[in-house]
Amino acid sequence: LPTGVSDMQIDQRNFTQELRLASVRTSRLSWVTGAFVGASRTKTDMDRLMKRAVATSYLHTDYTSDTQALFGQGTWSIVEGLRLTVGLRGENTRLNGEQTYRTSALRRSYAKDVTFTELLPMASLSWDATANVTPYISWSQGYLPGGFNVFSASNRGNFYYEPEYSTNYEAGFKTHWLNDKLLANVSAFYSTIRDKQVREEDPTGGAGAWKFINSAQAHSSGFEAEVKAYPLAGLELRGGVGYARSVIDDWTTTVNGVEKDFSGKRLPWAPDLTYNIGVGYTHETGLFAQVDLFGAGKQYFDAENKLSDDGYQTVNAQVGYHGDNWDVSLWGKNVLDARYATKKLVSNSQTIVEDGAPMTFGVTVGWRF
Repeated sequence: LPTGVSDMQIDQRNFTQELRLASVRTSRLSWVTGAFVGASRTKTDMDRLMKRAVATSYLHTDYTSDTQALFGQGTWSIVEGLRLTVGLRGENTRLNGEQTYRTSALRRSYAKDVTFTELLPMASLSWDATANVTPYISWSQGYLPGGFNVFSASNRGNFYYEPEYSTNYEAGFKTHWLNDKLLANVSAFYSTIRDKQVREEDPTGGAGAWKFINSAQAHSSGFEAEVKAYPLAGLELRGGVGYARSVIDDWTTTVNGVEKDFSGKRLPWAPDLTYNIGVGYTHETGLFAQVDLFGAGKQYFDAENKLSDDGYQTVNAQVGYHGDNWDVSLWGKNVLDARYATKKLVSNSQTIVEDGAPMTFGVTVGWRF
């Protein structure tokens, strides 16, 4: 018998706009610069209707996110075949959230207003070693914005979490052969992650309460390879594979009142293997069709590495028409209706599983001007 029902309603409205200016003349220096604005307004209601009335809770959240950014990137041809690229993105985000937590015995209302500004630099160096092979190296700083816990917060202390940051290194080769009828790229990467956003129990929040905090350090390393081939006019064959090993370096927390050290465990929600294979064909009349298989390997859903999914495959397909300045297509995602899990967690000694998106179909119309 179910112990209860969770009912969640979401109303979210988003707006984004980006404007770019780019150099067009061939010279030793090429550049692009621009500005970005984004706004999001979200209302959520998370009701946990338990069989025991005392455990029933209602959680209403209103929050906004406003982002402005300026960015620029330039590539300088130092000598013939050797290029240096540097870039910088400055981003300012303001979050404003209000939440009301209510049970049969109490009612709490609280709010959080926070602004953070980030500077995200990058640099890369590439060299045309031969007419077909270009090795490169790159370095960049990244971040994942903070946010609000709209699912299981119960007080101001577990309502908000801060951004996480990464430093990323990559090296690889880009190659093209047979008059560009065969493209093959391979790369290796290493990333360090600090202030990792992680999910932990919240002893101050009551039964079933949890929170996001920035307490873990981690790293990820691996490789990626991709191939594209054009054996006939209009026909594209493509495939790729990636392997990533994501490991927790430092994370100590409390589980059911017992202190746990998760150092050395695999990072949750990080599949070790991803792969894809597909084929597409575009006729000279503008008609096109394509089908792709996407796969993921084993991943863990908890820091103890007790909850996992062995992997899954989904198939996507699309048919449509490319006009001079417009497109129309009929598409399907997960057309074979594969069943897989995207989340697992233990709550009140029960394992709760969230299923992946089912078979989905739609129509897209686009107009270019």
